[in-house]
Amino acid sequence: MRHGLSGTNTVKALTAAFIGTGFIIFVVMSYIGEFERCCEMTFLSNFATGIFMLVAAVVIMATGRDLPHFLYLDATALLLTVVCVCTIFAPDASFRSPGVVLHLVNPIIMLTFYLIFCDARVSSYGMAATALVFPSAYYGFMIAFGYFAHNSVYERFDTNAMSVGRLVMFGLLAVAVITVISFSSMFLNRALHNLYDGASRARAAKREARREAKR
Repeated sequence: MRHGLSGTNTVKALTAAFIGTGFIIFVVMSYIGEFERCCEMTFLSNFATGIFMLVAAVVIMATGRDLPHFLYLDATALLLTVVCVCTIFAPDASFRSPGVVLHLVNPIIMLTFYLIFCDARVSSYGMAATALVFPSAYYGFMIAFGYFAHNSVYERFDTNAMSVGRLVMFGLLAVAVITVISFSSMFLNRALHNLYDGASRARAAKREARREAKR
């Protein structure tokens, strides 16, 4: 068991299970009657994160060992990327109920979980680059879908109507945004845990000083 800001693995597993279950139930309910839109990043990111959190909970409870912490960072960065994309391309439609939960509340929940229950100090900053994997694959999927299905996943982002140069430009912009999100999340995590550990050492030193004074 690990203690500190992260708490015990049992608490982490139960929290992950609760979050994962909530993510899956809510995103499925939100798309009932519109399952033809399940290829949207909002659905895939929330559903995939929910599955990941359930798997993490099972692994922790069954083995007593946690998954690599950079995987939680990847899930966090993925949902935060959805926030950025929705803010840029469809802010009017993205932040109305139930969209506000999928596009804003869930990413905040995942970020909070990552900051509290994960310790980024066990991973190098280079691992933050792994957050690019899923968004990059999805961007490739959108382009392929548009080309082969002669359709677009999003009406406001028609890849068939874009030149190669513009697609590359948007791709590079997405890489930059995701990189900033990932590294910022990892930096904030490290700073928070260093602050907590420093405060814990200070409290321990004060307790030791009081015990010495009573002798």
